[in-house]
Amino acid sequence: MSQGSFVPQGRDDILNTAIGKPDHGGRVHATGSGVTISQYYGRASRGSSSSSITISQEQMAELIGSIREQVKNEFAEEKMRSLETWKKEVKDAIIIEMS
Repeated sequence: MSQGSFVPQGRDDILNTAIGKPDHGGRVHATGSGVTISQYYGRASRGSSSSSITISQEQMAELIGSIREQVKNEFAEEKMRSLETWKKEVKDAIIIEMS
């Protein structure tokens, strides 16, 4: 494979390779656990196929905004968990030092 090219292998698509996590079939990335594709996007009508689905620029911008918001919220939650862990470690260290 040359630099700047990517050849997907099964479920190892470009997104899974970039974020370093394996794909969980039937799930939507960055939506939390247990959210299926049909729950997030709704059910497709019987006559549609994924190759013929198009979305407007406005819908794309809305989707990107939603994903950004979800990632921002997940990052903030992880930051708070890290801060709480750090606070507990400092408190425990102070208690040990004072005993």
